[in-house]
Amino acid sequence: MVGFTLALLINPASTNCHGSPGFHGVFGIGTKDGEANHTKGFAAAAGTEEAFETALECGKGMALVGWKVLADGKFAEKMQKEWEEDMVRAAEGK
Repeated sequence: MVGFTLALLINPASTNCHGSPGFHGVFGIGTKDGEANHTKGFAAAAGTEEAFETALECGKGMALVGWKVLADGKFAEKMQKEWEEDMVRAAEGK
């Protein structure tokens, strides 16, 4: 049975989102059960055309959101406000 493994990578961008808004994208690639990150099965799935196309589509989406933040001040302000509200809720344990 083919499933999807979600790869979540820890990097400076993901650990610094407590100080400013950030984005940490996660997407799945077709794998079989038990083929998590750092396995031969995951590596084989990651090398497929399907996984490559998925990565390109996700990269395009991330780039478009980044551009919108930079080019649309109202959008950026809304994002900042929502992030600040989220940080208050997180501090309250909600």
